[in-house]
Amino acid sequence: MTDLPLHSLGQYGAALANAVSKFMSHELAPHGLNNLDFTMIRLFLVDQEWTVSELAEILPGDVPAISRVVSKLADKGLLGRRRPREDRRIVLLKLTEDGVSLGLELHDNLHSYEAKLVGGVAEEEIEALRSTIKKVLHNRNTLEQSAGSAASGLRIQGT
Repeated sequence: MTDLPLHSLGQYGAALANAVSKFMSHELAPHGLNNLDFTMIRLFLVDQEWTVSELAEILPGDVPAISRVVSKLADKGLLGRRRPREDRRIVLLKLTEDGVSLGLELHDNLHSYEAKLVGGVAEEEIEALRSTIKKVLHNRNTLEQSAGSAASGLRIQGT
């Protein structure tokens, strides 16, 4: 196959996402996890407690699909469930100590890999890339809103 030059924003984005995704798949495989599992774990590292419904609002998949991921992580001892006394209908989810430990380890590995990916790239260039991505995502959000469609996926803070 010939190496074709990348021309579109989508192609560049896909190539970068693929590089990170393949690395993470390699890191996650020994733990029996996939990228969606890790994405969920990272959410818990930012905000400690979530409900399945809250997770389903920002992760790909519907409530039943997210519930399956929650069950998988709970079965592995990475995620715990609790019902608050004030409303027993709600199930709050939180990482266990093992979940936090593994999540931080995997996050550190990803951070180290990303640092290698941007090796030799000036901080100003990295900040310009971040700024550009935020603007592009803001434009996407504006287009979705003007089209009357519901926004989907995670939003990068500041967009």
